[in-house]
Amino acid sequence: MSASASARLAHRFSRLVAATATMTLAFAGVAVTQAPQASAASDVGGHITQSEVIARAWDWVNRRPYIKYDSSGNTSAPDAQGRPYRPDCSGAVSMAWHLARSLTTATLPGSSVLISSHPSSGTDLRPGDLLNVDNGPNGEHHAVLFDHWEADHVHFSVFSFGGGSDGNSPPQHETGRTFSGTVGGHPGSIYKAYRYSNVDQVPDLGVLEFYLSDSQTSSVATRPVISYGQSPMVPISGDWDGDGKDTVSTYDPTTGKFFISNDPVTGLAQYTFVYGNPGAVPLVGDWDGDGKDNIGVQMGNGFYMRTSPVTLATETTVSLAYGDAGMVPISGDWNGDGKDSVSAYDPTTGKFFISNDPVTGLAQYTFVYGNPGAVPLVGDWDGDGKDNIGVQMGNGFYMRTSPVTSATETTMSIGYGNGSGELPVIGDWDGDGKDSQGIAR
Repeated sequence: MSASASARLAHRFSRLVAATATMTLAFAGVAVTQAPQASAASDVGGHITQSEVIARAWDWVNRRPYIKYDSSGNTSAPDAQGRPYRPDCSGAVSMAWHLARSLTTATLPGSSVLISSHPSSGTDLRPGDLLNVDNGPNGEHHAVLFDHWEADHVHFSVFSFGGGSDGNSPPQHETGRTFSGTVGGHPGSIYKAYRYSNVDQVPDLGVLEFYLSDSQTSSVATRPVISYGQSPMVPISGDWDGDGKDTVSTYDPTTGKFFISNDPVTGLAQYTFVYGNPGAVPLVGDWDGDGKDNIGVQMGNGFYMRTSPVTLATETTVSLAYGDAGMVPISGDWNGDGKDSVSAYDPTTGKFFISNDPVTGLAQYTFVYGNPGAVPLVGDWDGDGKDNIGVQMGNGFYMRTSPVTSATETTMSIGYGNGSGELPVIGDWDGDGKDSQGIAR
C-alpha cells in the first residue's frame, strides 16, 4: 500500500468473527478480517456464535457458482479455512456449524436440540437454527439454515443448497419464506426445527480494542488503546481524508455496513453505508491515486471497488475478477504509482500472486513467504512509497523488506500481542510514511 495507506483486508471469520489468525488479512493502514473468509473464532466441532454461523453461510453464498451442488460424496468444497465439506444441503449446514465432518439430514439432528416438530411464526427460531426434513411424506430430504424473521414475523429467510425442481441449486439466500409455503423447494409444513448444541455457548466478544504501535521494533503498543466498534464487526483502517495518517474503522459482516471514522477516539463514525452483500470480505485501498483510501468488497473471486469517496452517498464502482476461489484477496501499491491493485494469497501453499494490472488476470510476481495458513499482511515497511508483503504467524509479525520484484528475501520481524484471539491491523498511524503493526481484540 501506499504511504497514504492502501489495502487492508483481513478475513474475519474469526470473530465473526473474531479470531485465531488463521486466515485473516491485514494491510497497510487497514485491518480487515474476513470472514468471517479465513480465520474462525470457533474450533472445529467446538462452541460457535450465531454471528459466525451466519457469516460462514454467507461465505458459501458469496462464492457461488464456484461451489457446485453434489450429494454423491465424491466431491467437496472448502470452508474459509480450507476444510472440505460435502457440497449439498446438509454439508452446507455442517460447514456453517463448523462441524468436523459433513453430516446428513438423518444425522444432523443428533448434534442438535429439537425446538419444534411443527415450526410456525410463534416458534423461537434464531439465526443459525436448522430446519430439517428427513424422509418426508413423499420421501423428501432437505436441510436449510434459518437466518432471520422478517418484519411481519411470518416471513423469514434461510440459507439453502439444493432443493427446487432440479435439486441442483447453488448456495443461495432465500427470502420471503413461510411455513405455509415452500422452503428450499419443499413444503414448509414438513420441516422440524433444531438448534445446534454448541451454538451460543460463548458470547460475542463485545467492544473491539485496538492496540497500535508507531514503531516496527516495539513489542508493545505506543499509542493509547482505542475502543471502537463491537463484535462481530471487522476491524479495518485507512487514510480516509488524505492527511497521510491511517485511522481504524469497522465493517459489520452481518449487514454489509461500513462505519468510517477519521477520529475513532471519539467513538463516532462520520460516514456509514452498506456496500456489497452481508458476509463479503471488506477491502481498503486508494483505487484512483487521489491520496485517499476507499473501500471495496470481495465476493467469490470478484472484486468490487467503490470509487466514489466515503464522504458521498453516491455509489460508483469498478469491478474485476482475480484469483481462484479459496484464495485470500490482498491489495497494495506495488510499483509506487499511488494506486492500489488487487492481488491474492494462497493459504494452502503460502504463495503470493502479485499483480500491478489484475485486469489481465496475470500475476507479474509469485513467491512463497512464510508457512502455509499464515495471515498475510501488506504494508510500506521502509517508506519508499511501495507496498510489500508480510505474514503473521502466532504472535510474530514478519515483514518482507526486499521488493516484490526481487527473488532475494530479506525480513524484519517483531513479536506483538499474544497470538491468540487477536486480529492483525497494519497502518501508518503517525504519518511518517512507514506502516507498522497493531492488533484488535
